[in-house]
Amino acid sequence: MDFITKPTVLGPVAVLLGWLAYQLFGPSNLPKLTVLGLGKGEWFPRIQAAWRNTMDFEGALEVAYTQHRNEPVIVPLLTGTYVLLPASDTEFVAAAPDAQLSAHKYMLENFQLETTVVDPDIVRRPIHHQLVNTTLTSQTGNLVPDILDEAAWGFDQCWGIDTEEWKEVPLFETMRRVVCGITNRAFVGLPVCRDEELVASSLKYALSVPLSSILLKLLPRITKPFLVPLITLPGRIWTNQYTNILRPTIERRLKDFDARRADPQANKSLGPVPNDYLQWSIAQAKDLRQPDLYTPRKLAHRILFLNLPSIHTTSVNITSTILDLICRNKPEYIEEIRAEILSVLAEHGGEWNKRSLAKMHKLDSTLREGGRFTPTVSLSRKVNRPSGVDLPSGVHVPYGATVMVPGQSIMLDNAIYGPDAAEFKPFRFADEESRKAYVRTSKDFLPFGHGKYACPGRFFAATELKVMLG
Repeated sequence: MDFITKPTVLGPVAVLLGWLAYQLFGPSNLPKLTVLGLGKGEWFPRIQAAWRNTMDFEGALEVAYTQHRNEPVIVPLLTGTYVLLPASDTEFVAAAPDAQLSAHKYMLENFQLETTVVDPDIVRRPIHHQLVNTTLTSQTGNLVPDILDEAAWGFDQCWGIDTEEWKEVPLFETMRRVVCGITNRAFVGLPVCRDEELVASSLKYALSVPLSSILLKLLPRITKPFLVPLITLPGRIWTNQYTNILRPTIERRLKDFDARRADPQANKSLGPVPNDYLQWSIAQAKDLRQPDLYTPRKLAHRILFLNLPSIHTTSVNITSTILDLICRNKPEYIEEIRAEILSVLAEHGGEWNKRSLAKMHKLDSTLREGGRFTPTVSLSRKVNRPSGVDLPSGVHVPYGATVMVPGQSIMLDNAIYGPDAAEFKPFRFADEESRKAYVRTSKDFLPFGHGKYACPGRFFAATELKVMLG
């Protein structure tokens, strides 16, 4: 047992024991609330509670919603401790300004973005939010032909074009591939969006950041200087690969942009101005007159960063909705959706566009119902006011604490959605009396969040999902 006394062993062991002791007995400024998952008479109850809640998070949320419906509770997880609020606090959280409850700071911490993103300046100066909120949203209708073309190409590549023989496909993985292709078609355009290495680096990056952030949150702080470079290495590799592939396209776009500004007649030789996020991003950076914002490296890093939320959430939503439709063993659902699509297209000259998509109420309702069934905890925020925040439910939450709303429990509540709330009914929102658009948020429908900081890219995502499902 002499090896135990060696410094190379004693050091890490001492650090681990010290970290455990701090987690168990260290000071906490959280309010005195019910702690979910605690067992009576257990050793290290907080650690065991964190383990239980992490392994069965949905079960923990259900306990909170049914047994502590009108009160906040503390939910310890292996990755941190959270204050889960009652549904009655939802509107308050959604309306709270960033200086009080910050969605941005929550994202920074949850995904460890100052560390997992190669260029932290991207998250410190999130100028991309403005483009997503304004230009991407307003241009989504004009992008429908590109979305349709890329979706068709992606499905042909992933599922094949053989209509005679059955073929087994990995649904989630193929959905990720198609979503990634559509996303990059809108972001960087043809032909580079179909570069297999660019697509692969996008997909791997979108996985590496969440995985790295989980590992980083599990680490004792004292070990991070030594382990961070190793844990974030995959993200750096995929970022560099994506950047190197996209660099020639960006350099050409920058050159053409300057040529057009210097001579409006240059369009005759250069052709139409591309209508994609890269082009908008170049124009934005040039208008701000900050050269560091329009380097090829910065532009590529910012576009890749936007792949992170665009790929994962959309892929989960489309996969869940397809499975919900298929597993109900009611082929008439699919037949009705198909009939509606054919009818609407006949009225619009066979064209998929903003107007025809808006008429596909059953398709829209199916996606909204699929979103209602997708597991989620919504409206997570970091308390950003130094003096803390007083909640409508009567609890004071201190600065630095993380609060969240039980979105999944709310969206499966019989009191809100009726006695059939637990049943997947794709046309629940299709009738005129109950019609609500997929992108419309409320305190009872939270897949996109709610309030001022609701997902700004939801209009593009909804269009993408409609085209894919249709």
